[in-house]
Amino acid sequence: MLTELQGALRRELETGELLDLEEDFYDNVQNWLKSLSIETGRDTTELPNELAERAKATVKKLLILRLTKELNYLWTHGVIPEKRLPKQEAALLESILSILSKITGEEAKEQEGAPERGDRFTALPARGFSMMALVSFKKPYTKLVLSNGKLLGPFSIGDIAVLPLSDAHMLARDEIVEVIMSFAV
Repeated sequence: MLTELQGALRRELETGELLDLEEDFYDNVQNWLKSLSIETGRDTTELPNELAERAKATVKKLLILRLTKELNYLWTHGVIPEKRLPKQEAALLESILSILSKITGEEAKEQEGAPERGDRFTALPARGFSMMALVSFKKPYTKLVLSNGKLLGPFSIGDIAVLPLSDAHMLARDEIVEVIMSFAV
């Protein structure tokens, strides 16, 4: 398990993007650490075992690194990353969005059908503001009909535009644009 844990940390360190991680990853680490304490007859918090100590340090670094990437993604895109997340990370991000919605005085908007884990959640801007995104076009695009009914275009590779966040995310999902940043207006 230590090898798997160190491999996950190494992969996360090698890229600036958040990687998929199994939903039960941290549960498996916790169960493994408990099994080490059973084998030695000690509580894991008191285990002098170098293996357990290295694993604890690695899992702390991995979790903090992943949370940093997830919060940066939330800051940049306004939504939870569309990645496979361990349930502990997903719960933290959903709690953050819930707190944001309470602070701004807006409750999470109901979508058709309850959103499932892995669906996109939109961060809620302050009342009276809407979320926009600065994007760069990765592919030529002739004419864009925005969700607000406005027409824009044509666009060439490298062109920059400001779009409603929902439109930017749809185009980013289709790899037509790259979202540079999002902001409230």
